[in-house]
Amino acid sequence: MRRVTTRLGRICCRHHRLVLAVWVLLLGAGLAAVGPVLDRLDRQAWSVAPHESVRGHRVLDAARPYGVQIDAVVAGVAVDGPALRRELASARRDLAAVGGVHAVSAPAPV
Repeated sequence: MRRVTTRLGRICCRHHRLVLAVWVLLLGAGLAAVGPVLDRLDRQAWSVAPHESVRGHRVLDAARPYGVQIDAVVAGVAVDGPALRRELASARRDLAAVGGVHAVSAPAPV
């Protein structure tokens, strides 16, 4: 294998202009192909795509009695402190008062 890479390196060194020209041509061909490829990918929106995962998300969304679920993570604070408990209780009350909020669950230390 070492002999092959040595020969390849020598050929590339001797014909460096040709190697550079080939690389520039390949780069140009790749850039020219980007537009048509992306156009074909973008024609079918993911929301109407026939993918199994999209269909699964639709089934889950239809079965859920409420809209989007948001999870919050509190890090860097002692979970058993009374100050954190007071702040979380206040945040739960504020969130529950927001219109359209279905439920606010109690915090669960992990």
